[in-house]
Amino acid sequence: MQVQLPTQAQALVVVGERETVVAKRDARKLSTQIKGARGVVAPNVGHVWNLEAPDLFNAMVRTFVVGAPLPSELKTL
Repeated sequence: MQVQLPTQAQALVVVGERETVVAKRDARKLSTQIKGARGVVAPNVGHVWNLEAPDLFNAMVRTFVVGAPLPSELKTL
């Protein structure tokens, strides 16, 4: 079943590269169900990647909030 979630805000769906197959699948699905959402994979990290790679996490949040290009380390989901 495909559901379009209503939103007026931009959304960024992020999953760690070392997450489970289920988490990656669900992140991919969620990124397609939110209109205009972007889905990305953070390299070499798992579920708590904000603690595993805080510099990359902070750069991602900062650039997303201001509408700048995301860090190149993040790959499309």
